[in-house]
Amino acid sequence: MALFKFDLLKLRGRKGVDKMLKALEDEDQEKRATAAEALGELGDARAVEPLIGSLKDEWLTVRASAAKALGMIGDPRAAEALVSEINDAEELVRREAAAALKRIGNTEPLIAALKSGDEKVRKEAALALGEIGDPRAMDPLLSCLKDSSGSVCAAAAEALGKIGKRRAQMPLLELLGDERSLVRLAAVEALGHVGDSEATESLQALLKSEDTHLRDEAFRALEQMRKRGVRVD
Repeated sequence: MALFKFDLLKLRGRKGVDKMLKALEDEDQEKRATAAEALGELGDARAVEPLIGSLKDEWLTVRASAAKALGMIGDPRAAEALVSEINDAEELVRREAAAALKRIGNTEPLIAALKSGDEKVRKEAALALGEIGDPRAMDPLLSCLKDSSGSVCAAAAEALGKIGKRRAQMPLLELLGDERSLVRLAAVEALGHVGDSEATESLQALLKSEDTHLRDEAFRALEQMRKRGVRVD
């Protein structure tokens, strides 16, 4: 496949792109994936629509390669289709789709996806926004902390921790009393990244929790805060 890719990349101009686009339809999934990668490296906008089509390929390597290629091309037309892929069954595809959206610099479709009727889409959108780290997602993610789905709420907390803005601290502290374990754990982890001295007392109290997982997570969060220069004694 390396030689096949090399041969593709030697091609330039319309004929070269046409040959790569034709390879996207090859019966060999490895050749389809390689063609997608080559089109991404070439960066020709004519490949955007065909690559969007490849996001629906039955093979995960082809879908992942297409998502990566669309990110390399950086055309905003791909944003909506990439948002759909953050709900892909395969982690590799979800990761490449989120990375592509980050490169394109278009978080609006992801923010809109936070209001989807499908909780899986809301969850993956929140996680993707955390990976992108765009501060413009702060308010929508803060709203998601009140989501009826525990998995969405936890994903939003995780994302807020990755974005790392201090104003998420109080809403995250409020989640420490949530009845859902996964939400409490996500909030504690996030506080390790955004919490300051105001969060130490609440986290230290959790060191006496009967919940082993919560106790361990609180310890890790306090250690993370200490590394950030927060006084936790």
